[in-house]
Amino acid sequence: MRKSRDRYQMERTRDMLEQYIEQLEKSISLDKAGDKDASDRVIQEVRMSIETKIAELEKEEGIHNRKKVFDRSVLPAQGELLGESDGIKLIAFDESYRELYLKTEEEEAILKSSFQKSEFCDLMWKECMKDTALCYAVIDAYDHAYCGYVAIKDTSQQVWELALMLLREYRYKGIAKKALTILFRELQSRTGRCVFRARVDIDNYASQALMDKIGARTNGVSEFMLHGEDLENFKKENLSMIDDQLIKVADKFGVDAEDLLGQVLEYLIER
Repeated sequence: MRKSRDRYQMERTRDMLEQYIEQLEKSISLDKAGDKDASDRVIQEVRMSIETKIAELEKEEGIHNRKKVFDRSVLPAQGELLGESDGIKLIAFDESYRELYLKTEEEEAILKSSFQKSEFCDLMWKECMKDTALCYAVIDAYDHAYCGYVAIKDTSQQVWELALMLLREYRYKGIAKKALTILFRELQSRTGRCVFRARVDIDNYASQALMDKIGARTNGVSEFMLHGEDLENFKKENLSMIDDQLIKVADKFGVDAEDLLGQVLEYLIER
């Protein structure tokens, strides 16, 4: 589902950008023809369209985001140990984990060619290391192998949202549950945080099973990337994705299977 949704969103973004290019070319032609007023009106239409899109994104960002100052001094500095248990260590990201982090993200990326561009990689790493993010490498305590990462996306949110991704070779080995157990324990001890949020794709059954194992409770569904008309069109175009397994997920979350399409599952973890 994630790849289908991401691909659909990329196609919509490309169409939107192509429309902007056409409008700008029209504006240039009008200006060359001496009709500056008409040219300015086209530019204004483009500006208003872009500002509307920005406003929509800012609204989405702000839904779960009430700015709070977080004292990072209670947590380990970059490169230091957060916690260890049951053969797993969590170590705060520093520059030495940059390539491993990018490798982890690339494994699940649709446009893998993007990771060949230094500007894209720099942007990914900057987002990962921003002041409001907490990212920890998941390390095998016995052979010191990097398995993946676990993170808090944004500490300025009222409820902290989890992120977790393991390299494929380390999945289905119980590592994810161990890593989250350490994260919950250390964050509760150091910061007092005991409630967390997780969003999971509707067909990511492994992550859904993980949520059950850590005692998360269902908390509805939410929009992610697709909204309004785009979301409705995605649902109509992907009805074939509904199968018996997805119907079971819909029943568990108390919604119709069609309403799951293009959205994500919300979980609440209370420790």
